[in-house]
Amino acid sequence: MFEKKLIIFLLLISLPFLIHAQNDTIKYDVELSGVTSTGTYSPFWLQSKSYGTIPDSPNNADLFLGISKNYGKSSRLFNVGFKSNLLL
Repeated sequence: MFEKKLIIFLLLISLPFLIHAQNDTIKYDVELSGVTSTGTYSPFWLQSKSYGTIPDSPNNADLFLGISKNYGKSSRLFNVGFKSNLLL
């Protein structure tokens, strides 16, 4: 009985190291965000460190579109990964 529990325990511990899936699929992202404020400008805490993606007008809406593919491990000679984002 102890050996059976030990084998199951060792399999459960080693499972994350044994299973590693690479995915060559292309991922699409869509994000919609909006800001509304009663003041003259949008809140400072929302604008700070946004690198210009959040405008200073008090009422606005943004649409983020993205496409990406992770670099995968494969036996091919050439492999590529990319990511692109668009802010409307």
